[in-house]
Amino acid sequence: MKTLKKKSFRVLLSKINMKKIILLLFLTSVKISAQALVTPTNVKLSQKTIHNETYTMKWFAKQGEQKIEIADVSTKVTKSKNEILIITSVKMKMASDPWTDSTKVGRKNLTPIYHSSFNKQRDMVLKFSKKVEGYYFDKSSKIKSLIYKDNKGNFFDSNVYPYLIRFLPLKENYTATIPIFDYNPTNKKQLLNAYIKNTKGGKLLNKEVFIVTVSDEISGESTTSTYYIDCYTRQLLKQEINANGRQMTMELVL
Repeated sequence: MKTLKKKSFRVLLSKINMKKIILLLFLTSVKISAQALVTPTNVKLSQKTIHNETYTMKWFAKQGEQKIEIADVSTKVTKSKNEILIITSVKMKMASDPWTDSTKVGRKNLTPIYHSSFNKQRDMVLKFSKKVEGYYFDKSSKIKSLIYKDNKGNFFDSNVYPYLIRFLPLKENYTATIPIFDYNPTNKKQLLNAYIKNTKGGKLLNKEVFIVTVSDEISGESTTSTYYIDCYTRQLLKQEINANGRQMTMELVL
């Protein structure tokens, strides 16, 4: 009789544990499905805070308590009636020539139009319409690859999504999945995702900020970036980068 009672108790306990597991899985799936998918067709931007701007950020690598300056990253944003042009120039301390990226997007929803990138390693040009057309020139191998792909996706250019984050309807606990196009000749898959994993409020430089934690599939989600964005002006004040344990920061030059 006692053995029977013990068996019944064990069966009951296992059922309770199974219920807990099922409930946990259900709650996890609800949390995942609740994450918003943000695309050019449904994006809601804080349009009043998007304006012409020019700013520079200092890029540092952290070694213990020391910060070693790597580069100056200068960005110029120019709005026209229907488009936004974003030109970013990275001047590395140990390199003579800057890395320059130019990105043109639709003003209303940041739909990709054009992206060029020139540096010592490679040149790349992408044009977005019904097709994604352009070229990728690897300067070390001297191989030039022509790009011609069907544009069936509803996505942002990978170079613009860090800019996009600043103007989303950010709030406490805001999360999102952002489809991005990132061309790399060594990868078969160009349509990837970026993930806003968490958003919380805080303070930096005596300003109220959104602290936004982001990763993307370009780095295999092994790199996490944390953006500190002014709540009112949407100015990017600081970015912290954790790349496989390597700590870096980018800080606005005031």
